[in-house]
Amino acid sequence: MFYYHTLKELEDLVNENKLEVWQVIEQSDMEENGRTKEQSYEKMLNMYLAMKEADKNYNGNLKSASKRAGGDGEKIHRYNAANKNICGKFIGNVMEKAIKMGESNACMRRIVAAPTAGACGVLPAVLISYQEEYNLSDDEMVKAMYVAAGIGKVIAENAFIAGAAGGCQGPDCWENTGYDCAPDENCPGGGSDPCTGSGADCAAGPPCGTDETGRHLCGLCLLQEFCGIVAHCRAEKQRGQSRDMSKRILARLGLLIVVLFGVTVLTFFYTNLSPVDAAEALAVRRYIHPTAQQVELVRGELGLDQPILQQYGSWLWNALHGDFGNSYNTGRPIVEELTAAIRPTLVMAAMALLFATLISIPLGVLSASRKGGLSDRSIYLFGIICMSLPNYWIGFMLLLAFAVYLPIFSIMGADSLKDFVLPALALAIPMAAGNIRVFRSSLLDGYNSDFVLYARARGVSEWKIANLVSRFALPPLITMLAQSFGFMIAGSAMVESVFSIPGLGSMLVTALGARDTITINACVLLTAVIFVLVNFIADCVNALLNPQSQKGGGL
Repeated sequence: MFYYHTLKELEDLVNENKLEVWQVIEQSDMEENGRTKEQSYEKMLNMYLAMKEADKNYNGNLKSASKRAGGDGEKIHRYNAANKNICGKFIGNVMEKAIKMGESNACMRRIVAAPTAGACGVLPAVLISYQEEYNLSDDEMVKAMYVAAGIGKVIAENAFIAGAAGGCQGPDCWENTGYDCAPDENCPGGGSDPCTGSGADCAAGPPCGTDETGRHLCGLCLLQEFCGIVAHCRAEKQRGQSRDMSKRILARLGLLIVVLFGVTVLTFFYTNLSPVDAAEALAVRRYIHPTAQQVELVRGELGLDQPILQQYGSWLWNALHGDFGNSYNTGRPIVEELTAAIRPTLVMAAMALLFATLISIPLGVLSASRKGGLSDRSIYLFGIICMSLPNYWIGFMLLLAFAVYLPIFSIMGADSLKDFVLPALALAIPMAAGNIRVFRSSLLDGYNSDFVLYARARGVSEWKIANLVSRFALPPLITMLAQSFGFMIAGSAMVESVFSIPGLGSMLVTALGARDTITINACVLLTAVIFVLVNFIADCVNALLNPQSQKGGGL
């Protein structure tokens, strides 16, 4: 028996039988598969000839379905032909043939998988290159094929070899499935053709199809069936990803509700437990010198004589129904005042976000692409200066420059979009300065990654590399911009005061000065709602941009 499980057992068989290594492996193949010496040899020869045929028929103009594979083998060929390969002629030739075979596999060309389609270029590249280098015969290479098969058998029995179910193009598939059956146009006898039934001679049955050269592909129907399975699996995967994304979105929405609830609790109890009495402040404005009875009367009117928990419960219930009560200061419905105040604030913040984005992305890209250079250092200095300046000071300087010395914009007002340019810039400049540093760091991480090195090795242009890296660097920037938008809403008070804009910030400052706790609660709650919603939208956008988040991360 010519059975072996390890290389040591193979060596023992060689020594015991006084045979060469390839002869022992040939005998083992004959015993295991019930072949004659001639059948075993012919099968191995046909596989080697198929390898040579695949190498000879390589088409450098073909591209894979994804357009990511194809043409590199031809580039290496030209490189070798120009004697530019530092590895030498033989190694360069091996590299060329390995890449060509792998690309042929990706482009669904005919190959010999040894042992799998993923490794299809290894054995042909070495053996064919060796034959060309030393001018050996096909018979000698068949012996090498036997040796390679024997070593592969030991590896397969002691380790692991991957196999593509249904898509395999290896020798075993020729016999078992009839797919791409033979190096010639006829299938070997005894093959199982899925078109004509199990065990039928695929050469005797009707062909399922032909390739572009008219060559018989008796397993084409099996391939079509497999493609249908793949399509089904892809659809199931997409549906699974959609379900996972929906679950994460619902979970995030639940978390946002909890956050908003916490904001209402903290804001309400903090304002109502303040040593400043809202009832007393309103009584002073109403009676100038109120008595204790007048203060208690006002307290009863406002419902502030109730227990704090009861006050909070009533306020929260009304707020959930869109009723925030009437302002202690003006007596008007707070909803009406919020509706009027939120518009200019949102317009100003949206313009500021746009300006910050337009500043952050180009300067971040320029800084990262010129790392350590004059541009990088200048942008860094600009960022440090801008982050150190308060918004209101920038606002004063902008007013002085573009409303006084250069009267391009008005000093105050909020009637048109033009009136919001300067206040938006006052908000955007400090935010943009910080975002530039974040975007620059993300870009540098991308430029230092392995896929960029690979892209450059393949000759991809720097412009395309920059576009690719920018996509991976966008999620941190989007997160920062979303947070910046929330901070712009929350910190708009000073800028609105400088430019006399009747926005949400001005409304909050007025309410704080008047001890109007109910209006303060409404302003803080609305600001929190805007902040968490913007960040939620940013998380959703990042989940769509980042492939890893679709595998379970992200939201």
